Amino acid sequence: MANTSVERYKLVAEALIAAKRYKDTHRREFISESDWYDWQHQSFTSDKQQTMLMAANRSGKTMSAGYHFGVDLTGDYPDWWKGETFRHPVDCVALGVDNMQLKDVVQAELFGDVIDKQFTGGWVHPSEIINVEWSPQTVALARRVTLRSKFGTSHVTLRSYTQSKTGQATLSFAGTSKDIIWVDECPPDQLVGQLVMRTMTGRKGKGGVIRYTMTPELGVTKLVHSFMDE
Repeated sequence: MANTSVERYKLVAEALIAAKRYKDTHRREFISESDWYDWQHQSFTSDKQQTMLMAANRSGKTMSAGYHFGVDLTGDYPDWWKGETFRHPVDCVALGVDNMQLKDVVQAELFGDVIDKQFTGGWVHPSEIINVEWSPQTVALARRVTLRSKFGTSHVTLRSYTQSKTGQATLSFAGTSKDIIWVDECPPDQLVGQLVMRTMTGRKGKGGVIRYTMTPELGVTKLVHSFMDE
């Protein structure tokens, strides 16, 4: 009898551990419509080609932008989704301030932590990742991630502002057409025009989208002014 009880408890413990592991690696499945604020839903449903989430630190702007990016990359939209849906695989860029911020914030939000060169899971599940090209400069930072979409194979390139000689047509992804560019924190003003150029023919010719998430720590830059006053 005692052994039977021990085995039962062992099975229950294993089931609980497996359930937690699944939840940790399939984050997107456990988010609901009510988990988001109204201003986050407004960003989800915006039909503008450029949007900005400007808010205080730790307010959820990066989290919701990462989720939005994740469902677009995978084509796995929830039943409650009212925004645009991409019905094709997408080619995207995620930009951060520097390599460490890119890794610790943007990459972690999208793909989770890195253990033995494997992602633990963020808004994109580990099982959806096909291939990762790693940065030669920064340990555990991806340069490009290829993943499964419901519509084919999507790609996301991760870059920092410090890797771009802005204003000189020498972006590391210059000459390419992008469907979505996510920019976390305020970029140099001279970079913005190049981002617009890279999205001009995205979304099957409709024009790609640029999404900014930032706390305005640099004050009223030209980009901030264009959203707040124009």
